[in-house]
Order: sequence, then C-alpha cells, then structure tokens
Amino acid sequence: MNNLDSLKSTYTEQYNAVRSYLLKELGTSAIRDAEDFERDGVIFRSADEKSFPFRVFVSHEFLSDFSVSEALKRLRSWHVGEKARELRRGLTLFVTTDGLFVERTEGRTLRQSAEIF
Repeated sequence: MNNLDSLKSTYTEQYNAVRSYLLKELGTSAIRDAEDFERDGVIFRSADEKSFPFRVFVSHEFLSDFSVSEALKRLRSWHVGEKARELRRGLTLFVTTDGLFVERTEGRTLRQSAEIF
C-alpha cells in the first residue's frame, strides 16, 4: 500500500478534525497515530502512555460517512474526549458511525482466558 491509499490521505480533513478535537479535549500537545489495517481505521494514542494513557480507534466508516462538521458534532455529543480521558490502561475507545464502545485491547484475550486453543 502506498501513502495515497491511506485513510489519513484519503480523508485528510476528517482525520485532521478528529486529531485536533482530541488534542484540544485531552489537553495534550502530542498524539501518536497509526492505521489499523486489521480493523480498518485509525488509532490515536497518547504520546506518553505512562502518565496519561488513552487509545481511541476511529473507524474508516466514521471518516468516510461524515463531513467534518458532522463528525465534530458527533464527537462532541458522544463526549469522546471525556470518555478517552477516563480510559484505563489496556482499554480502547472505538468510534464508529453508530456510536462508541470500549474493548480490552491489551492483556489476555478471551480465548486465552478460557484456555481454548
């Protein structure tokens, strides 16, 4: 895949709007980001995970289905910044077109916990 195929370059305005929203709402000056090819979205996470851990996944559909203004409206009404601030280490806040959910993304998987291999 080349850079032109990335979500960041395809949905530049939406990506930048979400990133700016998170920077402002979380009161941080640095956010690391990466594309998650398995789940088809972008992950925004804290630059300093030891003192202030957060991990927010934004789906491809959220970036593609909403204009910048609609995306920001939903982020605000869903209180994404507040929910991201409250995340415990090992959890990820997922932002989709239908809303939010939190999922454990570190530690033992359900399969490992159930000892089913």
